[in-house]
Amino acid sequence: IEEIQPTIQTYRDQILLLQKLSYENLSDLTEEMAEDALKFCLGFLHINFQPLWETIFGIIESYIGNFDINIFWRVFHHQLQAVVSSEEEVVETNLSEIEFINENFKDFATVTDRYDAIAYRVKLLKILSDSKSSICDTKQRDIADLFFDFFTNEYEAADEDAPKGRQKLLISHLQVLAKFTNPRCVTRGKELRKLYIELLQHRNFQVQKLALDCILHYKEPAVVNYKEILLNCVNEKT
Repeated sequence: IEEIQPTIQTYRDQILLLQKLSYENLSDLTEEMAEDALKFCLGFLHINFQPLWETIFGIIESYIGNFDINIFWRVFHHQLQAVVSSEEEVVETNLSEIEFINENFKDFATVTDRYDAIAYRVKLLKILSDSKSSICDTKQRDIADLFFDFFTNEYEAADEDAPKGRQKLLISHLQVLAKFTNPRCVTRGKELRKLYIELLQHRNFQVQKLALDCILHYKEPAVVNYKEILLNCVNEKT
């Protein structure tokens, strides 16, 4: 996979190889091997080449549905916590100090391309919001904590001229939170609801709509009975 430079002419060859890393094709291997394949696929999302992303999303979904959920979440959660959340930066990582390895794999060992860390986080969150599994409910405590950490330490801390990436991340987090089927059971459910109400005043209509979607999941009659009217209130066209 790494030997192929992704282009319009070659990316289909990469897809055929990547599909061999889906969990169904690795079921006879050890958990450690499957975990390594998952880590590789998550790392491959750093590649700024959109035609590959859908295939990667599908492969990672195969792990969500079939792999040990706790092993999957340990790897995935670590990615969400560890990814750099500020500006783009140059990453230079030496694979090994062993001269033989660096000599033979130097093309793979050092990454010097710029990558967008915020875009990477958006893709990770999209995996959760698009998943057909119940992972958002299963890991709702961790997901809520990630959101509060982001909102307090990054979104609120940013000045008015902060990059638009922060707003993209806010929307991505809300899309994941909107998957909670019973937010009353979330450890910090009341805090979340209070924050959703504040976000109804956000200048972005998409943020308003997602905040309302999250509030509706609380199934309060005083809100649910006026669902259509409220949705019209946060619709830019109406």
